[in-house]
Amino acid sequence: MLKSLKRAREDSGFTLVTVMVSMMILGMFVVAAWAAVNQDTAFGRNDQDTKRAYEAAQAGVEWYAYQLARSPDTFWQRCATNVTLSNGSAAPVTLEGDRNPSWATVTNADGQAKTKEQWRIEILNTKSVTTGAAVPCQTGTAASTTALQNGNLRIRATGRANGHYRSVIGTFRRQGFVDYIYFTKWETQDPIISGAANCDNPRSRRGSACVVIQFQNVDRIRGPMHTNDESIVTCGSPTFGRVGKSDKFEVAGSSPGYISASGCGTSTPVFNGPKTTPAATLDLPDGNTNLQTLATPAWTFTGQTCLDFRNDVVDVYTSQTWSRTNQVTCSGNMVTKPLTGAQAPPNGVIYVTGSGACGYSRNENYDNPATCADVAVRGTYSQSITIGSANDIVINGDIKKSGDEMMGLVATNFVRVYHPARSGTNCANTPAGYAAVTQIDAAILALAHSFVVDNYDCGSALGSLQVNGAIAQYYRGTVGTGSGTNISTGYGKDYNYDDRLKYRSPPNFLDPVQTRWDVVRQTEQKPAQMTVGTPPPTS
Repeated sequence: MLKSLKRAREDSGFTLVTVMVSMMILGMFVVAAWAAVNQDTAFGRNDQDTKRAYEAAQAGVEWYAYQLARSPDTFWQRCATNVTLSNGSAAPVTLEGDRNPSWATVTNADGQAKTKEQWRIEILNTKSVTTGAAVPCQTGTAASTTALQNGNLRIRATGRANGHYRSVIGTFRRQGFVDYIYFTKWETQDPIISGAANCDNPRSRRGSACVVIQFQNVDRIRGPMHTNDESIVTCGSPTFGRVGKSDKFEVAGSSPGYISASGCGTSTPVFNGPKTTPAATLDLPDGNTNLQTLATPAWTFTGQTCLDFRNDVVDVYTSQTWSRTNQVTCSGNMVTKPLTGAQAPPNGVIYVTGSGACGYSRNENYDNPATCADVAVRGTYSQSITIGSANDIVINGDIKKSGDEMMGLVATNFVRVYHPARSGTNCANTPAGYAAVTQIDAAILALAHSFVVDNYDCGSALGSLQVNGAIAQYYRGTVGTGSGTNISTGYGKDYNYDDRLKYRSPPNFLDPVQTRWDVVRQTEQKPAQMTVGTPPPTS
């Protein structure tokens, strides 16, 4: 009995050792858990600050968008430098490269400042069309400011929070005619061609003599379209928009936005994108004198001119007299000019001016005086260019791009497709050497009149007229005649939107009057733009 008690007493320390070892192991787990949690807290805080910096940068983009809509003359044309806000503080906007900026503090929905989250804006440099060198934003008028590149205004918004920086590049663009493959102010034939009166009105208020032009079954409008008119007129099942592209169909009148042509029964147009009826209207500029301002003397020509593009050069034929032969000619008085290098158009603009009694007729005989600002254009181009005319632009051959370039054609009056098939008042055979135009890679704008095919109702059918780009016109121009699926004379429409125009424009292409600015793209810049200035607040 005593031996058993003795053995029990000898085991009494075993429990204490076990408890101590267990507590030691548990303590190690606690320390490890604390270390892990402490490390996760640091990682979590860093992640939170990084997100806060990004949100601050986005707040800067949104602030600039608001200011641009509210005061475009300051925040675009004047580069928004040295601007004092309504609260007396300096606008946190500088030009690219300023290393000592001012910062703005993010505010919440209640207007309370988040003192540890700040942002600032830089207006990014553009690049010279000719040299590619950086060009800082310079104040001036809408025509001369250098803030725009291909119609875009680019800023960099940088946000910071607790020493973490993130930068977002915001690309702004005004709503413009190049947003659409097809734009008209009025869906009626040009009164100069029809001879009608009271046509400069919506459909319900137009004179009965105003000619109705319809979209036929054969027509394909492959891209977004817009008209300021109350409706379009359709026959059969013309197609609007491309499958899978969400191309907009916008009409200023009420739904459905179209009516069936007389004698066509009930038409069934196909819409491959969203419809907006009614849509806001876009106003055309009064003229293109801004382009004349941008064109240098070396790239301004007077009187009837022919431009024959050959990739990165253009053959310029001046002092043409088309009335001698009643044809568009490109002969004599020619000089070849480069489209690259120091002698290229500095602003990417060629302009033709002129004088005299310059007109246009449904029975077009090409008999304007030689002093008229008529310019013929054809060829293949490998440099982006915009051609402006104080009168008409005549497309007298295929116009094709050779790469990623863009061409703009901006006429005060008509942009016309050459078709010399009429003499006097009677249709006549086309002259020797004439070849029908089949392809036009360009953005087209006819400010006061139309995009039209000369003598469209003469001769035989010419096939499809393929336009790759955009078409905008005051009155709707006629390109052919026919019914249903058949074209009798002129062309059928094969209009294809150039999706690059969503983000780019030909050099200095004109925009609508008083149109809005939209953010068309936001991309993060990595790494962020680290700037020298007031140290960021820390927690």
